[in-house]
Amino acid sequence: MTAKIIGAIWPLIIFPIFVFLTIQGSFDLGGGEKDVVIAIPLLAFTLFYLVSYVICIKKKKRTFIAVMLSAGISLLLLFIITLVFAQLLGVKA
Repeated sequence: MTAKIIGAIWPLIIFPIFVFLTIQGSFDLGGGEKDVVIAIPLLAFTLFYLVSYVICIKKKKRTFIAVMLSAGISLLLLFIITLVFAQLLGVKA
């Protein structure tokens, strides 16, 4: 049970560490706006991962399968949202 809880919350633990390191200047991408551009999708990934992981665990999936499915679902949702925003902003490929 402990592994399942840790599997669900590890992105929530990493996100504040990432934000803290970015604010302190230890993790710098060359400008404040780039750091925000990275932080927002990371937060979205974290929330998608948490929700999909909880759903997988409720459906009695094994921990490894739940982690892999949750990561895949989170990346897919993040990709779809990115495409939708790019389309709304009129970005041409």
